[in-house]
Amino acid sequence: FFYTSTYMKKVGQGGTGALGTWPPPRDDLDNLTAAFDRCIADRGFLTSDFVRAEIDSACNARWCTHWQLLHDPRVGDLLNGVTRMLFAIDATVQVAFATQLVVTFHDLETTLLRNKDFSGMTSLRKSALGDLAKHPVVAKAFRFCEHGDDGPFIVPDAFPKLSAGRIHADLLDTLPSGRGLWDGWTVSKGLQAVAETHGVSDYRELGVYVQRDTFLA
Repeated sequence: FFYTSTYMKKVGQGGTGALGTWPPPRDDLDNLTAAFDRCIADRGFLTSDFVRAEIDSACNARWCTHWQLLHDPRVGDLLNGVTRMLFAIDATVQVAFATQLVVTFHDLETTLLRNKDFSGMTSLRKSALGDLAKHPVVAKAFRFCEHGDDGPFIVPDAFPKLSAGRIHADLLDTLPSGRGLWDGWTVSKGLQAVAETHGVSDYRELGVYVQRDTFLA
């Protein structure tokens, strides 16, 4: 409960979530939807820690279990659907960045859209969960959070449909021939060269993640 209370105060909800009252009001679904919308407006994406805090807060206020809340006739379907989708996203994102040498936003989004929970969806950029590019792990991995000389990076409305294999090959092509890394080559410099070949000024506009420490290992 300490985590939930602290988190709710941090996000400006005074220690109680959208469902943190008893008896439950008739507008439970409206309250929960509004809370989710506020999270998306503030962060750009509905994060799993926010949803978990809402669930914990409601269970503490109503003296019910998670199972009972997830089977609530008013909000159960919404909470079940959201938690399933966020679990799929979090698991896929974590595995991709931990195991793959190169990850592109296009490949990541395509992989997620194959999941049955996202059936019928064509993009996760403007979904009911928000913008996948604003997911905290995604934004950090793709370096969308970093500020440059011109201020914060502006995430483009769309990323090119580039595969990890294409980026890997393009990046290797930027290596100095016969001189290895002694010519001052870095992954960032290589990515910037790749970006220029694709007509963008900042490699982050490609939506590319590279395991920099192991790329040439």
